[in-house]
Amino acid sequence: MRKLLNKLSTQCFKRNPTSSNGRNSNRSGDILQLSDREFEVFHLIGQGLSIGEIARRLHLSIKTVQTHRANIKAKLDAKTYVQLVSYAATWLVYGISGNNH
Repeated sequence: MRKLLNKLSTQCFKRNPTSSNGRNSNRSGDILQLSDREFEVFHLIGQGLSIGEIARRLHLSIKTVQTHRANIKAKLDAKTYVQLVSYAATWLVYGISGNNH
């Protein structure tokens, strides 16, 4: 899992997507700090699932998912949930699809 995550992170940020403040954002190293479970939650957030949907899918309590979300936000330095969702969705587009135009 870590090897795949590292490879996807590297591919994802060859393009260095621009953050909302106009600066280049290269957080691939930060993504590698996520635990496997945090990465699962991050991935599902990027797919647009709600906290309740993530909890049901992973067979976790809502409180546990909220804790994972808070930890992810801290590790990725996301100030708001909207920033986290945006970052996760961007990571999915550029990291998994390999769409590095």
